[in-house]
Amino acid sequence: MNKIDELKEFLKENIHNMVIDGGVGLSVPCPDFDLLPRDFLKFAKNELDNLNKNNDNLIHIINCLSHLKRALDCQLDTFFYQINLYNLIKKRNLSFDQKVLFLKNARVIDSSSISRLNYIRNKMEHHYIIPKIEEIEVYFDLVNAFILVLESSIAFFSIHHTITISLENEDSYNYFSFSYVFDEHPKIVFEANYLDFKITVDPSEKNEFVYFLRAFILLGKLDYMQKEHMLEELDYEIVWSSRNY
Repeated sequence: MNKIDELKEFLKENIHNMVIDGGVGLSVPCPDFDLLPRDFLKFAKNELDNLNKNNDNLIHIINCLSHLKRALDCQLDTFFYQINLYNLIKKRNLSFDQKVLFLKNARVIDSSSISRLNYIRNKMEHHYIIPKIEEIEVYFDLVNAFILVLESSIAFFSIHHTITISLENEDSYNYFSFSYVFDEHPKIVFEANYLDFKITVDPSEKNEFVYFLRAFILLGKLDYMQKEHMLEELDYEIVWSSRNY
């Protein structure tokens, strides 16, 4: 049985008895970029506000789109920096689409929103079609929501660097831990001491790592997410493009 199947089987068998018992957070670093996602979002908002104020809307549309694209790219890199994967992502020269696929497979973001983002962006970049003002406004709202989602995900790590979860049933009281290890070589560690059961994954194991990250984030939501929905997320298929992560 591979690592994903081991973890999935354990979680499915026990998830209805799981309760968060505690957690340890850590200070999440902010990248030392000169400009951050919200800077580009502010620049885009300025261009959006200038639409219809003069007769040259085209330059504001183009500038707004460019700033929104930079906001997206910067937010992706900021997220990976803050979970200590930025150097690896940079070394492998992953594209925007590959970074997004990572987050989709980890279930950090929803695929439909990103599809809409790419549709609007590709109209200008690859088909040289000027989007309508209404599309720009939608694009701005989607990018803003995208940034908020990733910021919230990062906030999760500041609370849950290690999660301790108890298994409550009539016969016994056991617990296990799930940790995202922020060191020079990041890894995710799942350990159930009472079963002498421990699994460690690192980014070189692309499927295992992204799946364990998904499970780690999901278990942090035990207090407020329905267990049936969590089980659905655990079954979500991992899909990569032709270019490997």
